[in-house]
Amino acid sequence: MIGQLLTLALTTTLLVGPLGSAVAVADPGPDVTTATTAPAPAPTVGEGTTPEPVQDPATAATRALAGAQDLFAPTTSAPQSRADRPATQPTRDGTLVLRELALRAHDLATPAERRSARHILRRPTDGSNAVGGEPKYTVPAAMVCTATVCVHWVENDANAPTGSDGDPATVPSWVSLTLQTVDAVYTAETAVMGYRTPVPDTAAIDNGGDGRLDVYLANIGDQGLYGYCVPDDTARTSVRAVYGYCVLDNDYAATEFGGTRTPVDNLRVTAAHELFHAVQFAYDWSEDPWLMEGTATWMEDQLFDAVDDNRRYLAGSPLAASDMPLDFATADLRGYGAWLFWRFLSESSGPGNTDDPTMIRYVWEQAAGDAYSLQALQRVLALKGTTIAETLARFGVWNRDPAHYYSEGHAYHASPLLASRTLSRRSPTSHPHTATLYHLGQLFVRYVPSPSLGRHATLRVAVDMPATYRGSLARVIVHHRNGRVVGYPVRLTRSGAGTRLVGFSSHEVSSVELDLINASTRYRCHQNTYESCSGLPLDDALTTRYAAHASR
Repeated sequence: MIGQLLTLALTTTLLVGPLGSAVAVADPGPDVTTATTAPAPAPTVGEGTTPEPVQDPATAATRALAGAQDLFAPTTSAPQSRADRPATQPTRDGTLVLRELALRAHDLATPAERRSARHILRRPTDGSNAVGGEPKYTVPAAMVCTATVCVHWVENDANAPTGSDGDPATVPSWVSLTLQTVDAVYTAETAVMGYRTPVPDTAAIDNGGDGRLDVYLANIGDQGLYGYCVPDDTARTSVRAVYGYCVLDNDYAATEFGGTRTPVDNLRVTAAHELFHAVQFAYDWSEDPWLMEGTATWMEDQLFDAVDDNRRYLAGSPLAASDMPLDFATADLRGYGAWLFWRFLSESSGPGNTDDPTMIRYVWEQAAGDAYSLQALQRVLALKGTTIAETLARFGVWNRDPAHYYSEGHAYHASPLLASRTLSRRSPTSHPHTATLYHLGQLFVRYVPSPSLGRHATLRVAVDMPATYRGSLARVIVHHRNGRVVGYPVRLTRSGAGTRLVGFSSHEVSSVELDLINASTRYRCHQNTYESCSGLPLDDALTTRYAAHASR
C-alpha cells in the first residue's frame, strides 16, 4: 500500500499541475535566507536512540548506587581534559549521578545500601569516613565567604588547594580565585539573568555555618571529576525546590586535567555549570536530564563565551545526528548535547530571530510547577504563538546551515544528509525509500536537478508517514541559485500521506531538501527512563516512506 501510494502520487499526471498553479505555490511558508552545506559526519539513522529498558524502582535504585560508587572510583590514569575526552565517553560531571542516587535512595533494598547512599551524599565536612572514594575532610575546614556563597577548604590533607601553607588563618590564592569566580557566577545567574537564588540550607544539620550556598574544594581530579552539586535537603522526597551544596576541584592542575584549557578556564566553566545546577534545585531538583544538563552546558557558554568547552558535546547532539531525540539521555550520556537546542532557542526567540536568553528562564519557571521538561517547553512556545513541531522545523533549518544562523556557527558542522540524489532526464525518479524516525528527531534528503531536465522542470515529492496524531511533519526546502531559500509545508492527510510540487530547473534551483520530522510529544511517564517525564515515547522508531519524481 505504501509503495503504491508513493508511485501513484509521483506518476499520475492528473496530480502534476503547471508550476504556476495554486497547487504548486499555495502557502509557501516563511522565507529563510541563504543556506550552504558544510562537511559533516554521517547521520546515525537512529542508532543508539532507543531508551534504556524500563526497570523496577528497586533495580533503578541499585543502579543509581552503583553509578555513584563508580563515580568516585579512582581512575587508572590521568583524567582526560574536557577538550580531549570524546563526547561519546561518559562525562565526569557528577551532579546527575548523585541526583539520581538522592532521588532513588529510599528504594534501596537493604540497610547497608541505604547507609552507603547516605555517606556518599553527605558533605566533605560531615566527619565520616569515605565508603566509596567520595571526598571527606580529615582535618577541620576553614572557610571564606561573600554575601551569597562560602568556599570551604582544608590545609593539611590531600584536598588542600594550591597555595596552602598549613595555616588556616591565611587564604590560599586558589581559594581566593574560586571565591571570586563562584560569587561572580552566582550574581550573574541570579541578580543579572533573573533566575531564582539557591534555596538556603539553614535547616541542614551540616549547613556550612549558615544558609549561604556552600562550595567545597577537594581533590576530585584523580577521579576524573570536574565538579558536582548534591541535593541534600531532607525534604527532597516531598518538595520540588531543595537546597544543596557543590564540590569543585582544588586546583584543576594540568597534570590531572591536561588538554588545552587552563586551570582558570576549567574553574570558570565548571562553576557556571555546577552553580546553575544549584539554581535548578530551586525550581525542580528532579527534572529531566536533557533540561538540567543541556541548560547547564548552555550556561557555560552564556557566561564564559571564549572558553567554548561546550562545543565538544556537538558530537553527541542533534547537529551531528539529526535523528537523535531532543531529550535523548542514558545512564552514561545525560543530555549534554541538548545545549545546542537551548542555544538555538535563545538565539532565535527575539524579534527577527534575535537573541533572547530569557526563554530558558521561562522554561524553568514553567518546570517549577506541575510541568515536566517538555511540557514546560511547550507552554513557553505556546505563549510565543508557536509549537514544538514548528520549532523543530526551524531548528532543522538552522542546523543545515549553522554558519549562517548561529552566532558561533562557523565552528559547527552542518547537520548531515540521510541521502543526496541527482535527478536527470534519463533518471528522473527517486523510487520509494524507507527511513526510521525517532521522537523529536528529523532526517534530511537532498535532490539535485540535472541541466538535462530543462528550464521548466518541476519536482514532486511524496511521503507516506505515520498518522499525523503521532507527530508526523514534512517540509520541502528549495535552495535557489541566487541564495534565496524558501520552505514549503507538505500537506499531510490524517493518515500521514502527502505530496508537494516545486520548481526544479537547474538554472534557478541548486537543490531541494526534504525534511522528515517526528514531532511526537506523547509518553508513558514514570517508567524509570532518562527521557522526558522518565517515560517511554509512544511514537518512536516509526517507519516513513518517501520518493520524488522530476518532470520536464
